[in-house]
Formats: sequence, structure tokens, C-alpha cells
Amino acid sequence: MKYENFTTFSVDVKDAIATVTFDYGTVNVQGQEMLADLNSLAMRLERDRDTKVVIFQSAHPEIWVAHYDTELLKDMAIEAVSRENAVLLDLQMVCERISRVPQATIAKLEGFARGGGHELALALDMRFAARGKYKFMQMEVGMGILPCGGGASRMARQTGLGKALEIILSANDYDADDAERFGTINKALEPDEIGPYVDALAQRISKFPAASINACKVGGIAANNASGMCCGVKNNSYHTLRHIHVLLPDGSEVNTADAQSISAFEQSHSVLLASLAALRNSLLANTALTEKVRYQYRLKNTMGYGLNALLDYDNPLDIFTHLMIGSEGTLGFIANITYNTVPLPRARETGLYLFENFKDACAVIPALKACDVDAVELMDARALRAVAPLLDKVVVSKRNISNPDAVALLIDVGAPSQAELDSTLKTCLLYTSPSPRD
Repeated sequence: MKYENFTTFSVDVKDAIATVTFDYGTVNVQGQEMLADLNSLAMRLERDRDTKVVIFQSAHPEIWVAHYDTELLKDMAIEAVSRENAVLLDLQMVCERISRVPQATIAKLEGFARGGGHELALALDMRFAARGKYKFMQMEVGMGILPCGGGASRMARQTGLGKALEIILSANDYDADDAERFGTINKALEPDEIGPYVDALAQRISKFPAASINACKVGGIAANNASGMCCGVKNNSYHTLRHIHVLLPDGSEVNTADAQSISAFEQSHSVLLASLAALRNSLLANTALTEKVRYQYRLKNTMGYGLNALLDYDNPLDIFTHLMIGSEGTLGFIANITYNTVPLPRARETGLYLFENFKDACAVIPALKACDVDAVELMDARALRAVAPLLDKVVVSKRNISNPDAVALLIDVGAPSQAELDSTLKTCLLYTSPSPRD
């Protein structure tokens, strides 16, 4: 796997360890360029079966990654948006994608990480910070906005709700020892110790099987109901769950692959299961609320309980196990999980199609859905500008790239055979013309 053509960082791969070194501008500001680079990095890591560990560090002596680019805030709408119409921000999507790459990810923090920079660190698997150099802050509330890169949810899971609120509402700087005490990092180290410590840890992890490393992360992926571009609401953890082994806070456990475990759990937790059954009946009795839940969960849910389990299943144990998906560790610990795997298409193609504006791009989405394409991801004008130098190499027509309203659709199509793929592509091209080669 080649890790080239990044603008905001470099990537060096050696002995199954990739080292990402941020080096962009004066303060490593987290703008569209960095988010586009991180998204591209995640896409490559998802397909890389050789790299096992990724270390994120900075070339800047005082800053790891600064805050989100405040210049971009003026592009955000100030009108209130209903929950039904809310969409994930670029920072949220990138942090979510980075959090679920199959490799073990480590933040080597030797400088400031504030706002979005700190949220990126929280999205990584492990964090180690240098005393006297590292400081973190969530300053958004002082600016009249909220932490929007997953900081509130991830930090609450690591520190507890009260401490997370103290960090967010105070908008104060905290040092490495504070972070270790709060639980936002694994360990605080002296500046001359952090490099050898992280290197030794990465080298040890890199000796283990990649499948084992990925499996250790799967529990967290299930707890967040995280899924990739092609999973959506059809092939995610919720819908492909086969068996799950859960450890509860009271010390009990249930393994749905073991009939005896199920029987024992149904006896010992009959009150819990009866309560779930009653909750389901109560929801079904309220037609308006039932429709609201169905409407809400037609979209991807990666933050919170999957209340649609109350409607999708009538067995209380099935409801409980599916509530575990997306529970973010609040109901119990996922010790083991078995998925129903999804067959990969024998033939597949992915294309990037440029459009003059949102309206033109969105107009073809119903037709693409009718074509049964695997996935469609929309890139707005800011995302296109961030990767414009890369597009120059592959796009013949440049008229869309310079258009400030231009958007693109990244379309993924798969089929059991090349002939069937060709037929689907022929139909898709009728709706997406003019194509990138116009």
C-alpha cells in the first residue's frame, strides 16, 4: 500500500508500523486539507493488511494538532436544524472513520491538542503524552459552539460524565498529569521517555497477527455501531449480529451462542427481560411514537441506543443484545461477538462523478438507488478543493473543480459477475452523465 500525496502530513511505513507526522503551516490547523488527508489515509488503512500499528505524531515542537479551522465556521448555517434533518459534520465523519481502522492507533502527544485536535486524539485507540509539553483543551463552549468531533461522547466514556462536563464547560488548559488522572490518556511520560516507550509498544504490537489486533477492536466497533461507507443501515453491526457474549456490571454474563448460558440468564434476569418486553408493548401501543422511532432509525445510528430493537424483535433477549450495539459501553462489556459475514462481489468498480451543484447531484440519487449500487458518498465543494491537486491527475474536464458550488458523488458498484457489473454501470452512466471523462 502506497501512502503518498498527502498535503498536511507524511507517512513512513517500516516493519508493519506506519508513522504519521503532522507538518502543516505554522500550527497544524485542522482544516479541510487535513480532514481530506485523514479520510484518504483511513481509506488506505482499511485496505492495508500488512500495516498493524499507526503512530500519529507532530513535527511541530509545541503543537500536535491545533483546533478546527475557525474560518470554516462562518460557512455553517446559523438556523436551527431539526434532528431529522441533522447530518454529521466533516470532523465527526473523519474521527469516526479513523476510530475504526483495523490497525492499532497511537497518539504520541508532545504538544498542544485543542478542540478538534484533542477530539482526533480521543478517536485513536491509545494516547501517551509528554510532561511539560502536552496540554489539551475543549474551548468550544467559550466560543458559543459545542465540541462537534465526538469529544463530548468519547470523553464521557473515558472520564465519566461529570469530569467530561468540567473539562468542556471550564474551557481550561489541562496538562499531561491532569489528562492521566482524568483518563483521557493512557500515561504521562517525561519528554525523553515518550519516544522509546511508544516505539517499544508499537514494535511489540506489530509482532502479533493482524487479525487478532482487529478482533480486539471489534467490541468497540460494535459498541459504537460503527460501519464503513458500504455498510450503511443494511450491513452494519446491528443487522449482521449472529452471537454476542456480554459481561454485565453486576458480574453476570450471557453468551447467546450457548443454550445453557441463555437459559441461566433468562432465569437470573427475568425482571430485566420482562421490563424490556413491557417497554416494547408500551411503544407499540403508541402509534405516533412508533412511527417516530422507525423514521429516526431509517438513518445510520452511531451515537446511542438502537431503540429500533424494541420494534425489530419480540424476544426480550434479542432486544437486549441489539441494544448492546451502539450502547457505547454503558450496558455491559462485549467480550466476544460473531457476525453473519457479507459476501463480497466478484466484480466491483468505484467512480467519482462531478456535478455543478447539490441539486444536480441529489437528483440522480433515487435513480442510483434503483440501480442497487452498493454505496454513494457525497463530497461538497470544500472537500473537492482540499483534494483538487489529486483530481487534476485523473479528471480530464476541469470545469467542475473550479466551480465554488461543485460537488461530487463517490459511487461504489458491485455485482456477482463482470457482465452484470457492466450492465449496471451502463444504466448508472445514463444518470450520471456527463462523466469525469466528458
